[in-house]
Amino acid sequence: MQIGSLKNNIKTAIHAGRRRWKLLIGLFLLGTTLLIFLFYFLWFKPILHQKILVLVQQELADGGPAQCESLGYSLWGNRIWVAGLNFERRGKGQPASCQAQIEDIDLRGIDWWSLYFDEDLFLDEIHISSPKIKMIGQPFSHTSNQPTRRQNFQFHIGRILIEGGSLEYFDAADTTKAVLMLDSFRVLLTDIFPAGKNSQNSFEFEGVELDFQQFNYLTESHLYAIKADQISARSKDRSIRFIGLHYQPQVNRERFSQLLGKQKTQLDASSQFVVLQEVDLPRLLLDKEIDCRLMNMEGFQFKAFKDKNYPDVPELHALPHSVLMDFDRYFQIDTIRIQNGRIDYEERGLGETSISSIYFDQLYASIYNLTNNKSLLEKQAITVDTRSKFMGTGELSMQFRFFPLTADSRYTYQGKLQEFTFENINKVLDPRSALVLKSGHVQQLQFEVEANKTLSKGTMDFEYSNLKAHVLNKETNRKKGLLTFVANLATRKENKRSDKDYRQGQIYFERTPNKSITHDLWQSVFSGIRSTVLTNILLKDELETSRGK
Repeated sequence: MQIGSLKNNIKTAIHAGRRRWKLLIGLFLLGTTLLIFLFYFLWFKPILHQKILVLVQQELADGGPAQCESLGYSLWGNRIWVAGLNFERRGKGQPASCQAQIEDIDLRGIDWWSLYFDEDLFLDEIHISSPKIKMIGQPFSHTSNQPTRRQNFQFHIGRILIEGGSLEYFDAADTTKAVLMLDSFRVLLTDIFPAGKNSQNSFEFEGVELDFQQFNYLTESHLYAIKADQISARSKDRSIRFIGLHYQPQVNRERFSQLLGKQKTQLDASSQFVVLQEVDLPRLLLDKEIDCRLMNMEGFQFKAFKDKNYPDVPELHALPHSVLMDFDRYFQIDTIRIQNGRIDYEERGLGETSISSIYFDQLYASIYNLTNNKSLLEKQAITVDTRSKFMGTGELSMQFRFFPLTADSRYTYQGKLQEFTFENINKVLDPRSALVLKSGHVQQLQFEVEANKTLSKGTMDFEYSNLKAHVLNKETNRKKGLLTFVANLATRKENKRSDKDYRQGQIYFERTPNKSITHDLWQSVFSGIRSTVLTNILLKDELETSRGK
């Protein structure tokens, strides 16, 4: 009995000891858990909260105010989620600023050690919902000389997704109207990392997807706006697509020249679809440089209007290929194709209330090697090939070759126009010319021209019949009866290759630098027409008129 009692006492003591140890371990674990929670809520969470806000203040707000409605963590899930984040960044020059209101931010796959101890950012994903951004001026640096407050700041982000947001950008000099507006945009960047030492930007990325609705950009003069119903870009297929792209004047054509106080051609262009293929998107987005293999434009519409009832103030017009070489950023598009386009030119003459017009429809054009890359231009000229219907009837084809590297900005062009009449187009094409070809039928007009920044020379084969001419007063643009009678006696009524006295016209025009290349083209072609139809009795007067004397 004594042995059995002893065994029972030992078992009881062991069980009691085990209970005490379990109790002690439980109390220890409870105390440790309590300490961890106290550590987390009283020390770690506030400091981490503060570090994140400081990071936002330093890197986004550049020391400006930053606050959020709530901030949540999951240490085990490696997540941070923020609701109602607001911050404001101000640039060095006032009133430049960036105000941002962000509904939700979700950061996933966070490297806590790097974030907490090194203040570096390594994570899998950032998802930003419904940001509303208002920018005035340039609060962000354009270069990587000061990309962050900490020059050795390191980061790597698997992807950044921004969706459902809106952006308004205002010029610092005028905050009454937004220069750029984006609505309901979506941006996806993948594999984001610091830029290399030779880059002009603070970060680089491997992939991008962009979707914008109702894109609206106001040009610097505020006279035009670039608009698009939809823009999308994908780095996967290296493409950019525009739906409903417009270049629109912001004032009607009746007020355009009145607002400027001088004659100025108002432009209005649009395209149903524009697709750019094989685009270097990182280079375009980060360096604002264009490198593209192919641009397709469908449903292209171009309108120009000029009111000659306002003063003609001379302005310097450089040739377009010379302007291209003056761009301070790299530009290259291998091929541009325009399909089913139309060009309209309308003009109100001096003292006139009615508007005259000409148009080219069913336009198809190809442009090759459009670039300011000198090594490419040394191998191949900029080439433009077009075909269209002139005034709905005449078949017009033209080919241009531009040589930007030549000292005199040389270019050549040739064209062929078949089956058209002169009626109702002269007032627009040559309102200051003393001679106007009033009516007649053209079987074929073919020309070849060598031109540069000072002179155009070439030949013309002009086949026509039933020609009638008017001579106008150069000041009033009214018909001179006697000279018109003489002109019709002096002009060749027809000119055909089968005729023994067939005459080949000579093209000669001295360019004035305050006129556009379009003016140069028409005056050059018209000099060949005059050379064909006129005898020497009026040639001198016409040549002086073309030179603007």
